[in-house]
Amino acid sequence: MKKPTLKEKINYSIDKYFSNGLGKILGFLVILILIVTAIVSFIIVQLNISNGFINVFWDLISTTINAYMPEFDSNIPYLIIETISAIIGLLFTSFLIGSISSIIGEKLKSVRKGKIPVIENKHTIVLGFDPSSLELINQLIEAAHNSKKVIVICEEMDREVMENIIYSNISVPDNIKLICRNIDLLNPLEMELIYPQTAKNIIVNVMDDNRAVMVSLAVLAYMKDYPDSKTRIISSVSDCDHLLPESFMKPDGFMMFSSDELVSRLIAHTSTEPGLDKAYKEIIDYHGNELYVEKTEGLEGKSINDLCSEIDKAVIVGILRNEEVTLNPSYDTVIEKDDKLILLEEYKKAYELCPLRYKDIAIMEKGRTLKSHKGKLVIFGYSYKLETILKELTRECDSVVLADYGNHKDEILELIIENNDLNISFNEEDVYDDSKLNELINDAEHIIIIKDETEDSKEDDVDNILLELRIIEQKLKHNYDFNITTELQLEKTYKLAINSTSTSFIIRNNIVSMLLVQLAENRLLFKVLRELLSNEGNELYIKYPEEFNLKDSDYSISTLKQIILSYGYTLIGTIEKEQVKINHDNRYRVYIDDECAFIVMGLRG
Repeated sequence: MKKPTLKEKINYSIDKYFSNGLGKILGFLVILILIVTAIVSFIIVQLNISNGFINVFWDLISTTINAYMPEFDSNIPYLIIETISAIIGLLFTSFLIGSISSIIGEKLKSVRKGKIPVIENKHTIVLGFDPSSLELINQLIEAAHNSKKVIVICEEMDREVMENIIYSNISVPDNIKLICRNIDLLNPLEMELIYPQTAKNIIVNVMDDNRAVMVSLAVLAYMKDYPDSKTRIISSVSDCDHLLPESFMKPDGFMMFSSDELVSRLIAHTSTEPGLDKAYKEIIDYHGNELYVEKTEGLEGKSINDLCSEIDKAVIVGILRNEEVTLNPSYDTVIEKDDKLILLEEYKKAYELCPLRYKDIAIMEKGRTLKSHKGKLVIFGYSYKLETILKELTRECDSVVLADYGNHKDEILELIIENNDLNISFNEEDVYDDSKLNELINDAEHIIIIKDETEDSKEDDVDNILLELRIIEQKLKHNYDFNITTELQLEKTYKLAINSTSTSFIIRNNIVSMLLVQLAENRLLFKVLRELLSNEGNELYIKYPEEFNLKDSDYSISTLKQIILSYGYTLIGTIEKEQVKINHDNRYRVYIDDECAFIVMGLRG
């Protein structure tokens, strides 16, 4: 192989040096000008053309930098040298101005693209952004509760584009510092720009399962170099099959959950209990009441029955004891040292201890059992969530009719074999024929319309909205009495059907955003939701006054809490004239009539 010549080596070294950017070129030119000027000044002094090295050096530097032509005098050699210096200076000044302009342009371009470091501490990092991420940002803003918070949004997208989308749709308050960065989410070198090791939370907000897994693994790989970091990482995937192994999950480190599992359970539980969708959303949405863990200093030795009337502006949902969660503790449970209360409240430490206690209510003779909501359920559409929905509905419906399921009958038949407790049948009629649709829904108690995830575009919710509107039309025309639960993907399509007040909408992207933020702020909520949204343990129910032997009269919330607690349930909220209200003040009074119902948490019974 031919060895490179000295000239080639020098040229390569110069090219490599200059390839580092205009800053290196500028530095090189400055040093070169100083060296050349010093050599010329030394020559002038040695030839006695002019006296004083410093004076000559300064004159030449001034001539070079200012690029002015010297005045004519009798010292011809000095005049020639200064003229040459002026010409060099003209070229240097031109290049200097151009270089500075280019450097500033590069820096502005870098800033516009979002390529500069984020040197923050205890900030929240969101990895992944698209227009459907706006609800997640809204939730993060609400979670701040007027305290200062830094939110860093990262995606392979120009900073200006992200900021235009965000600020055009969200009012960002002064307490929120929102920073957008354009980085490759899979590149550890670019991830250094956002200082993950000093962040409080990292939320992997990527809807595609494969990319979500890859980004999660990239973050975990980066964080291995910072074993002492307190950063919490939360991620989600749709399909349970894409969950990382349990060995990756750490209580104070990394958590990944299946969003479809929780969303499908939410659809199943709210479809047979109209009003429960608002209660569940209240728990996982930072716009209203949410769950917090509060210390119990000074409350040791008191029973839950005592505290349910003493604690105001909050609902006692459970107890955290020795890292174990107990929901809906019995009325005679006594608070021990180091216990913590799980409270549903508007913000952390919003609860108050009432100075005035109501007298204890004696345990009353139990009324009727939970009202049966069983009946015919019609499910329109097909998705992978159908399996979980059917499992959760085992005890809720007498029969299930599947319609508009496309070419997925074979997959559904496999599910039926696994869920033989349900009486499942198929409707193969055209549901877009009004007479056939009316025949299908006329005796239904509950209707579910689920998102078809096999479609090319997950954003196409129009079919579900059109079908829901046609069902509403039949309901109003024939005065049918059934409730509808419709799954949509995006908030913007929900607004198209916002006048459908009789329908419970489950907006998948919103639910996932709420869950990501809640679990990033409070890992405990995952255990609570898993229990509330399953057929095991405690769940939310709608119960009626006669089930607690309550008759026409008015009661304070404090009294109702104790009465309902004596039956083994926790009062979460009320439904009055179709209005759902969660977490009343203790002194609020409820008039018992036919339009009144209670949202409670407890075991089935």
